[in-house]
Amino acid sequence: MKKTFCTLLSLGLVAVLAFSGCGKTDKGSDDKQSPGETTAVVGEKNENNENNENNTLSLGKVEGNVYTNTYVGIGCKMGDGWKMASADELQELPKEIKESLDGTKIGELAKEIPQFADMMAQNLTTGSNVNVLYTQLSESDQKVYAGMSEEDVIDGLLQSKDMLTESYAASGVEVKTMEKVTVDFLGEKHTAMKTTGTAQGVEVFIMQLLDYKLSGPYGVAITFTSQSEAEITEMMNSFYKVD
Repeated sequence: MKKTFCTLLSLGLVAVLAFSGCGKTDKGSDDKQSPGETTAVVGEKNENNENNENNTLSLGKVEGNVYTNTYVGIGCKMGDGWKMASADELQELPKEIKESLDGTKIGELAKEIPQFADMMAQNLTTGSNVNVLYTQLSESDQKVYAGMSEEDVIDGLLQSKDMLTESYAASGVEVKTMEKVTVDFLGEKHTAMKTTGTAQGVEVFIMQLLDYKLSGPYGVAITFTSQSEAEITEMMNSFYKVD
């Protein structure tokens, strides 16, 4: 089951592509840029852009079981029994995501849109997971998201429910429900997407929070996956704001 949970987590993160990869130019934007055309790169500045200071993606740090990301403004401390993924494992995650989605509609989007895994932690006893992943956005997507609330983003994502369900099915997960919910996170109320389903006959819960208003052409997804809703709440409570 632990391998299945890793796959579930990856699929939950790639769900972002159902929305970010569609190039929402139907709201009046004439800049119809294809997914993945942004030129910013991870960890360095884009010399061809006058505003290159906004195109630098800062990755988080992991020290022991503590994760800190000042770019997103979040941190977490995982308890005993949790294992943080290594840098090499994080680098492999986007490739594993694409392989698991081969042959699906979202899998085609995943081939075109850069993603960067920043943190992944797994409970070695229960198999529960938490992951933080960046998605690079096109200029047209950035313009649209600038005028959208957190709830709008989740509503838009849920419009692609059939596409998401197909992606989960490709990994052997049968989706039961997929809905918008309000959760407590970082001491505030947030809108999230909650998915329930079964994998190998076991009930699983996936909670995903999205932020598309970071500086630069990036969005971030934080995904929690577990057999227990109570453990998802515990994982979410382990996160806190950082400057």
